[in-house]
Amino acid sequence: EGETSCVSCETGKIQNQTGQAECRDCELGRYMPNAASKEDACKLCETGGYQNNISQASCELCGKGLYNNATQSTKVDACKKCPKGTYSTAKGAAKIEDCNACAAGKKNNNTGSTSSEECEDCVADTKAAVAGSFECTACGSGRTSSNGSISCSSCSVGQFINQFDACIECPAGYKSETQNSQSCTPCGGIGKGEYSTNGSSMCFFCDAGQFQPNAHATGTC
Repeated sequence: EGETSCVSCETGKIQNQTGQAECRDCELGRYMPNAASKEDACKLCETGGYQNNISQASCELCGKGLYNNATQSTKVDACKKCPKGTYSTAKGAAKIEDCNACAAGKKNNNTGSTSSEECEDCVADTKAAVAGSFECTACGSGRTSSNGSISCSSCSVGQFINQFDACIECPAGYKSETQNSQSCTPCGGIGKGEYSTNGSSMCFFCDAGQFQPNAHATGTC
């Protein structure tokens, strides 16, 4: 006997033509959530997901700690791991920026992390100045820090910070008047008649009855 009615296409299938004997399967990387669809094509899987099977009503979401910035993905490995210094607690992250940065003062050397608990405090005498760090930086010589620090202790007056982030005493004939100075200022910069010793925060004027003919003078008048 002949059929008395037509059957609706299931979800995951489409048919946009009349007089057809079967529905068309949605391809890999596509889906169709509606039954009896007359669409020309199945919907593309959006960023944050993939579909590695045909005839599906939805796409699979990338898991926690993963992201996918491409559409129409057909393989689970289209989901990339969040980079070091980050983590993601949500499924379906669509871009690398959706991975959360570990807070400053912490580090995470792992990829694909799924929890902020994988962000570890920097140990004492190290720091992570910016969020999203995968390693902590050692404090320079003469500087300290506690666990989970974003900066190291200040260099004192009479010192300056060198290129290795260490506190160095100003040499005799120079001074630094503020903490964390980037350089020392020479004595006698304007005129002569001044001197200083190692680690000085100020230059000293020669007393009455004395003189110092040299700029950047060390010792005494």
